[in-house]
Amino acid sequence: MAQPVPAIIYHMTTAESYAVDDAHGGYKPEYFDEEGFIHTCAEPEWVERIGARVFAADTDILLLEVETARVRAEIIVEAAKNHWFPHIFGSLNRDAVLRSSVMARDADGSPVFPPDWR
Repeated sequence: MAQPVPAIIYHMTTAESYAVDDAHGGYKPEYFDEEGFIHTCAEPEWVERIGARVFAADTDILLLEVETARVRAEIIVEAAKNHWFPHIFGSLNRDAVLRSSVMARDADGSPVFPPDWR
């Protein structure tokens, strides 16, 4: 059964990666050609969980807040790890990004979702 696409989704990257434009002025992470989509999630707690698992403790994680209605590429919500995740199947047009922030880290080094975004 198809899941609805949330109005707001989040993508984690680095400032260095996000600064690189694809051939159309959009953004694709380094893994895009291998995986074929951009990973995102819709819930702050999943942003923190995935950020802690994927990024090293000394990495500055750039969090992007994305308005899905503005994304030109197809978004499909797919099951993974017993949860539903929106995947962007194409480049992310930059005008769909509402705001960005480098995620703070707690005393244990785990990334913290920006409190003023909740």
